[in-house]
Amino acid sequence: MIRYHIRHETNYFYGDTVAVSHNLVRLRPLELAYQRVLDTDIAITPKASHRSQRCDYFGNRMEYLGISYPHRHLQITASSTIEIDPDARPKLDDFSWESIARHVAQGLEPIWFMALQYVLPSPRIPLLAEAESYARESFRPGRGVIECATDLMHRIKRDFTFDSRATDVLTPTSEIFRKRRGVCQDFAHLQIACLRAMGIPARYVSGYLRTYPAEGHPRLEGADASHAWVACMVRPGCWIEFDPTNDLLPREDHVVLAYGRDFSDVSPVDGVFIGGGEHRLVVSVDVQPIDASSPIQ
Repeated sequence: MIRYHIRHETNYFYGDTVAVSHNLVRLRPLELAYQRVLDTDIAITPKASHRSQRCDYFGNRMEYLGISYPHRHLQITASSTIEIDPDARPKLDDFSWESIARHVAQGLEPIWFMALQYVLPSPRIPLLAEAESYARESFRPGRGVIECATDLMHRIKRDFTFDSRATDVLTPTSEIFRKRRGVCQDFAHLQIACLRAMGIPARYVSGYLRTYPAEGHPRLEGADASHAWVACMVRPGCWIEFDPTNDLLPREDHVVLAYGRDFSDVSPVDGVFIGGGEHRLVVSVDVQPIDASSPIQ
């Protein structure tokens, strides 16, 4: 069991006055079998004229923040305290990938039918011939779906290079195949595209990563920043997570914010505003382990 305090600060600096802005934020961590939210709060400067909370279609905790008076700067600060119990994660019972794909395709039971949305194309992840071709090497006949997804994850880590300058938030998945480089969002989209090409339900996971490198070893890429990885359905209602950026199965170091079909469903901050001219975005994230015996402030 490990406890973290997380601070995620988003700043928008506008070149001119913004008359009004409307923002949807997904910055409150999810309650899961292995993740307990002890405390969470979102502060906004300037003060919001209107704010409300709800769950979106995917079950993510979403908040509306509206400002209806002039401003030149917007700051959204999310603070949360969470506990992770890695032993409460799903057990790794493996089933053949063909059986999973067949049940989803038939959709005869509600839980399989609901999984179809994670096999079909989504706004940022179309069905790609190159994804199926790349995945085929991992998805051999009779192989377990976890074994296939793990092998696929290993290959993505081996064949693709982490490069924060190679892509941006709008880079299509097809271009990642061509460039063979990108960031965690790209590698998550890439692995999801490959899993879906084989008929396996896969969803995008948005959250945070904290690492504890051993002396003389490098820190994992994506630490103390927003991070993205993949969840794959391996049996009815059971999702196993894979982090292709760091080539590992998440345990106590990954904190889940939201699930969706791809990044477009889980963007931490979505907004529109009137005025403002050119604007600059600055984001900072701190994931700090704390004593699990300490009282919550």
